[in-house]
Amino acid sequence: MNAASWRAPAGVASAAALLLAVMAWRGERWLLVFASMGDTWEYLDAAAGLAAGSLPKTIRTLGYPAFLAVTAAPIGILGVLAAQVVLLGWTVWRVQGFAARLAPDARPGAHQAAAALVGLFCLGHSVTLMTDFLCALAVFSAFDAGLRDRRGAAFGWGLAAALLRPTWAMAPPVVLLLALWDRRSAWWALLAGLVLGLGLSVAHQRHTADTWRPSRVVTMNLRGFTQTAAPGLTPTCDALRGPGGGAGSEPADADRGGAAPPQRRGDLEAFARRVASAPAAHARLAAGMVLRYTLAPVERPVHIVWQMSRGGDEPPDADSAVQRSGDHPLPRWVRAICFVLTLPALLLLAWPAGRRRDRWILPMGVGLFLVLVSTIAPFQGERMRLPAVLLLAGNAAANLEHLVRRWWRR
Repeated sequence: MNAASWRAPAGVASAAALLLAVMAWRGERWLLVFASMGDTWEYLDAAAGLAAGSLPKTIRTLGYPAFLAVTAAPIGILGVLAAQVVLLGWTVWRVQGFAARLAPDARPGAHQAAAALVGLFCLGHSVTLMTDFLCALAVFSAFDAGLRDRRGAAFGWGLAAALLRPTWAMAPPVVLLLALWDRRSAWWALLAGLVLGLGLSVAHQRHTADTWRPSRVVTMNLRGFTQTAAPGLTPTCDALRGPGGGAGSEPADADRGGAAPPQRRGDLEAFARRVASAPAAHARLAAGMVLRYTLAPVERPVHIVWQMSRGGDEPPDADSAVQRSGDHPLPRWVRAICFVLTLPALLLLAWPAGRRRDRWILPMGVGLFLVLVSTIAPFQGERMRLPAVLLLAGNAAANLEHLVRRWWRR
């Protein structure tokens, strides 16, 4: 590869490294404040259990806690975030090649610009102690391997995606349809990886919480969505939030000691009945989730900078640092500016640029699935939306090439 092909990866990784350096300037506790979100503590606790050689009792899947346990061993959470910044640069490089394959008629500059755009969407979550960025990388890599018919890579990345996010329990039927329609053998390998990963998560939950589910988080999100869409139902979503439950946190039924949340039979059936009884209310909430979480990745670095500007006393311990991470939500006027600035980028990503199915039909279909899944879970939009952004990089490159050609003609 020539030197120009490294500009986008190096530029995005350098921006993330600079942000990380500013975040870490005041010490590890402040870094923990700025890098945490509402349920970061659940991953940190599970990682501590794994590092101690025990199988933690957690409602989370074990992929991200395992990553934390390995990368935090040398220098703590700074090592975790530094590893994620390096992975961000590698991801942008991978996305650049992906865009070149899906939009071969576009010039290299369009591929680099599309990859840089995707990298900027991922930048905030690459310096955050959550699964969002790693899940996006795993899902993107799994489907990229599927499109290139690379069975081993599709299997491995599918396994990683399932271990990172329990929501991928909903993905096997979609991958099965891809395997039957597209007839690439790699889709079957991806399906096998997903199923194995979900099976491992079920085994963990069965051993530690006596339940036959990959995680209780999916059911909890469905419950929270229904309670939000149907006024008068209790408990509310705010009541389901765990420690540090500010904007962007997920409901947590488990206490800090790792107690398993109560199980209810028929949660999915109840969700379906509630949606059928009030479809308009659920549709309105789903539409709101699309707007809210399409912008969430863009808001994250802005929110980090906003938190750093608020100041205050140093947190006395790590628990207080994670708790404080939910303080100082972004003002509405800042979110409005993010909304306006993000719309052109979303149009570049989502506007269909061609008719070849490997260029946009398959990525667009998978991206649509990710968007629809995230609309029924008010607290997990970023995890399911970021992979869609990566998969639409080829679409963005083709649109950028089209716009540049029209501008030069004028």
